[in-house]
Amino acid sequence: MIEVFGNNISMLKNIYIENLKYFNFYNAGEYLRKFIEFDDSWLDKYLDYVYGSEDTVTSKQLYENLSECWNSEKYIYIFDKVLDRYVVYKQNCSLLSYYLEGILNYKDDEQLSKQKNWIFHVIEENYENLQVLEVIFEIIVDKSYEIRQEAIKLLINLNSNYEIFKKLSIETKRFRTSGSFVPIYRNEIKFLEEMLPYFTGRKFIKHRSLIEGKIKKLEESIKKEEIREVIYSDYF
Repeated sequence: MIEVFGNNISMLKNIYIENLKYFNFYNAGEYLRKFIEFDDSWLDKYLDYVYGSEDTVTSKQLYENLSECWNSEKYIYIFDKVLDRYVVYKQNCSLLSYYLEGILNYKDDEQLSKQKNWIFHVIEENYENLQVLEVIFEIIVDKSYEIRQEAIKLLINLNSNYEIFKKLSIETKRFRTSGSFVPIYRNEIKFLEEMLPYFTGRKFIKHRSLIEGKIKKLEESIKKEEIREVIYSDYF
């Protein structure tokens, strides 16, 4: 397609964006990746569109289109820029990091490995930047235990500042189930208990206390859930 439009790439950019305004057409993400690999300015054009209105900035599909870029050799550059634009936008407007989670869709182990590389890269480059850390930990909070634990371990090795740590989302808060919440709470307790050995020594006293407090709250939630289930079973 790029060859067809030749020297009229600006027209192709406009056609691509105009089509997105009406529907997210088939292979929109794949086209986006190829366009960006051809010319970095495509990424700017796309992000200008995403962050151009409240409707587009909260369109999960537009972020999911970007997930195709994990197949690009430029993936670090691409997602650094996406994250930067997201953080800047969030500074001025209320925006949940929920939408940005769409960039972390993956199709295979290679893409997952690249995502881990990028996440750890972001932490290493921004371990004192609370705004960036808040976003990165929010978008990985529902990812695998391994990624979450490695991210936390990396951060505290680089920065033991408790004031930053306490503001980060380190445990899952969006629980989904059609049955009992008890197994979910227990899994989260297991996740937090496995992290306790990371927090040894005087400089981590507050961190450890915070983790233990979260575990206690989850244990209390289990008790409440078990009582609720007993009451519920009496009625049905």
